[in-house]
Amino acid sequence: MKKAPKYISLRMYILSIMFYIFLLLPILGFLVLKNSYKFQSLKSLHIHIDSTKAKVDSLNKIKNYIEDSLLIDIENINDSIIANLEIDSIITKQKKAKLIKKLKTLNEKKESEEDNMALLKTFNILFSMIAISFFISTFFAIPFKIFFRRKRRNKKINKRINKIVRNIILKTPAINTFIFGLPYIVMIIFMALTLESVNNFDDMVEYNLYAQVFYIAIVSTILILIFIYFWQKHRVHNKYIEFVYTKHELKKSIFNKKSGKIRNRLLLSTLMTTFLPLAVVFLYLFLSLTPLNSLKIKNLNSDHKKIILGEFYDLFYTLENIKISEKKDDKKDKKKNNIKIDYEGEKFLTENGYYVNSINTYLMLMGIINGISLALIYILFFVNWSTKSIVMPIKELLIKIQKTKGQDMDNFAIVRTNDEIGKLTEGFNNMTERIYDFVLQISQMNAELEDKVKERTAEISQQKEEIETQRDAIIEQKNEIETQRDFANDQKDLIVTQNVAITDSIQYASNIQKAILPPNEYIKKLLPNSFVFFKPRDIVSGDFYWISEKHNKIIVAIADCTGHGVPGAFMSMLGTSFLREIVDKNSLLLKHSQLKADNVLNKLRHLVIESLHQTGKKDEAKDGMDIALCIIDKKNKKIEYAGAHNPLYIIRKGELIEYKADKMPIGTYRIEEEIPFTNKTIEIETGDSIYMFTDGYLDQFGGHKLRKFMIPRFQKMLLSIYNEDLSKQHQIIKQTLDKWMNGTQQIDDILVFGAKI
Repeated sequence: MKKAPKYISLRMYILSIMFYIFLLLPILGFLVLKNSYKFQSLKSLHIHIDSTKAKVDSLNKIKNYIEDSLLIDIENINDSIIANLEIDSIITKQKKAKLIKKLKTLNEKKESEEDNMALLKTFNILFSMIAISFFISTFFAIPFKIFFRRKRRNKKINKRINKIVRNIILKTPAINTFIFGLPYIVMIIFMALTLESVNNFDDMVEYNLYAQVFYIAIVSTILILIFIYFWQKHRVHNKYIEFVYTKHELKKSIFNKKSGKIRNRLLLSTLMTTFLPLAVVFLYLFLSLTPLNSLKIKNLNSDHKKIILGEFYDLFYTLENIKISEKKDDKKDKKKNNIKIDYEGEKFLTENGYYVNSINTYLMLMGIINGISLALIYILFFVNWSTKSIVMPIKELLIKIQKTKGQDMDNFAIVRTNDEIGKLTEGFNNMTERIYDFVLQISQMNAELEDKVKERTAEISQQKEEIETQRDAIIEQKNEIETQRDFANDQKDLIVTQNVAITDSIQYASNIQKAILPPNEYIKKLLPNSFVFFKPRDIVSGDFYWISEKHNKIIVAIADCTGHGVPGAFMSMLGTSFLREIVDKNSLLLKHSQLKADNVLNKLRHLVIESLHQTGKKDEAKDGMDIALCIIDKKNKKIEYAGAHNPLYIIRKGELIEYKADKMPIGTYRIEEEIPFTNKTIEIETGDSIYMFTDGYLDQFGGHKLRKFMIPRFQKMLLSIYNEDLSKQHQIIKQTLDKWMNGTQQIDDILVFGAKI
């Protein structure tokens, strides 16, 4: 038996932080080193503040000494008294005021510098949020760790923990991604709010550095979130689910979301393996560029230009040559124009040009090497996950196919994904289950026949003991019994062969009937907000639905043919063919704009009677069908309805409106003269829900007292769900029927159609 895996949480958390550090800190160090020269001027600021403080302290000491000694206010001493003091260190009030003002300004700058350490605040927030996220992730992982630890030790698991794990395990990729990514998301939000005001920074150097770190943090966060999500998803699909859900549950898809595509997964893997290395290279190339205006060189000499332009220097005029030509001939307009052009070019180059210095070159190469190394690790993880997510389910499926035996009920593959491979696996499991059921039936038949043979043999043995004198007769009876046994075996083989042939034929007929019925894609194309709940009693059905579009009108028919199973299927195929002929091929109705609901039913009745050669006699079969037919005109917001026994329900703003059908079938009727069907034109409003159905749902026995479902209960159910999404309505209708039947045998084909205008 396969051992349960460990639930990984801390390892994933630490590795994601390490990846983030390796993605962010080398680039941050690169930026700080690149812009370090811009902070040299800040060193002198502290020295200047200290010296100014010393001067002011000296001034205050001298002022206090004079006030204590002479008992006069220093502000009222005139210039002559100050001169007589002969103290060289005393300065004038004006100079003192200037020094105090300057000191105040420098102190404010220093305080601003100490308070506006934006990067320091940002990383303090990041580390605090990492600690919070760590505690949240640890708490979230507790039930999963307990579950898998007890699974490995084959111990009983608490029902509450089991319920939590089953409900959340498929959502853990998204939840863990949010928990692990919370610190980085909060940091990015804080950085974005900080960048909204330049006043949060001492100068543009710090602002630009902070902005560059902000963009790098966004890219790093996106990569980390993608990494965490797909790592957890890989473990859930390939490690955890087979220990969380039962074997019976894993025969079918346990994923509620829409089916995925292998193509999308491969496309994402391709993007990650190509975009990530290129993004790292381009990022470091961009960060290695330094603007020329940062050099603060107003006039470029020839050496500067040679360094900047390199081998392209000869394509441009140098300033020295232009000055020489200016001295030789000041009167020539062409030379003056050249000087102006060259100065303008120099100004443009100084203000808008970029260069890459030697240190930036080495740092760029080291950064690219470091970034690509991380990218390769990232790529290896992604390639491994993508490969295993495809190869592992296919490998399991191939092994199960090789081991397929009719008597092995547990030979099924786990449905690990909701893509094409998952659908293939689910189809294999369904096929295996049907094979097992068929083999089981054959085995039961063999056992019954063997029991009969044993009983008969025992009777013969008893007769042999009792009547020894009639040995010859007994021998003859024995031979007769053996002959009967052989005949029984032959009959058994014949029955098995016929059963297989009949079942295959009916199954093939079911495929034909399904092909004739409108596909779901076509129905959704005409009526996006609609559903069809179709549950045949047997393999093939006597109920059928049909939909088409003519003249921008949608024709929908819900019909119940006489009988069910194979006879009903024949009638349903006949009805489908006649409707297609009437609506799509009958030129008489189309040319004279007679595409009305009652006309369609009148024509359908005529064709059914004619094809079945019905004369209305008492002793002939009363084959036919009950039907509800609507022609929906979305443009004019109208519905034309005609029905044979089957009504139409419209629910508008919580009120159920019933439009009753004519009490006569499609086929022969007890009245000799045919009465035309009634056409009802109905004004519809946006939000109206329409329902058509056969009597199978209403007549189904079930409940505690084994009664029919009946119309009132059906209407109450529709009123309780009409505001729900159509797919949700389909699910509720199915669940309600299953709960009502509770194992009771289905007595008729069931068909319910619903749509919202």
